[in-house]
Formats: sequence, structure tokens, C-alpha cells
Amino acid sequence: MKPPKRILVVTDLSDCSRAAVEYGALLARRLEADLSLLYVSQVPDRLVGDAHYLGKEFVDADMREGRQKIDALVAELREEGVQHCTGEVAFGFAARVILERAGSGDYDLLVMGTHGRSGFQRLWMGSIAERVVAHAQIPVLTVRPPAPPQA
Repeated sequence: MKPPKRILVVTDLSDCSRAAVEYGALLARRLEADLSLLYVSQVPDRLVGDAHYLGKEFVDADMREGRQKIDALVAELREEGVQHCTGEVAFGFAARVILERAGSGDYDLLVMGTHGRSGFQRLWMGSIAERVVAHAQIPVLTVRPPAPPQA
């Protein structure tokens, strides 16, 4: 087995996914691998009342904000020594988009964060990470956020 040379890191730009970005960047530096960041914008399927008519505006605003944050993150990682770092913003159902990118043949490893939800929250919201791990065609490394310090 060869070490990965093309790493895809999925981020929802939250604090929880920051640990996955940092781990992916560490691997990219150590293995001299290319690193690609992916943010998937997804607006809830059901927008209530007048919000339904604002759906396109929500999507456009989220895509613009996602692009700004991904570009800033790419610049930061390049400053930290990740030589070949790119970023992408896509729209769609997160698990589907992630699986399509991971299965494109362009990547050797997928790194993504997991919120670690359980019980009703996981049942209600589903688990994107769980679906991706179950169906990905390449190895998937899931990274949990660090535990908060004990008081």
C-alpha cells in the first residue's frame, strides 16, 4: 500500500470540522501530498412560508460566504507549508456530492470531521459521515473534534 498523494478534506466550515482540516493539512505536509478542501452548501429541503421564495438567495449567499471562507483557509494552509492546496465549493446533498468527488479517481484519501452525535439527534439529522464511510470507494479518515478541557 502506498501513502496517499492526493487528499480530499471535507469541511462544513464549523469548529468541529476544523480538526479534520488540521489533520488533513498535517498529513499533506508530512507526505508531501496535494490537499483539496471541499465545502458543500446545502439549504434545507423545506423552507417554510415566504422563506421558500428566498431559497435561491439563501443558496447564493451561502455559496459566496463558503467561497470566501474556503479561499481564506487555502491561503492559511499554504502559509503553513501545504504547498499544493486548492479549495472547492459545491451545492447539493452533502453525502452525494462528497461521494461523487471521492469516487472521481482524483483522490487517494478522504478526511472528514464527525460531530459525534448519537441517539435521537443522529436519527433525526442523519449522519453524513456514516453514509460516506459506508459507500466511499477510497479510504476515509474521520476526525472528531478535541474534547473540551475538564474543569
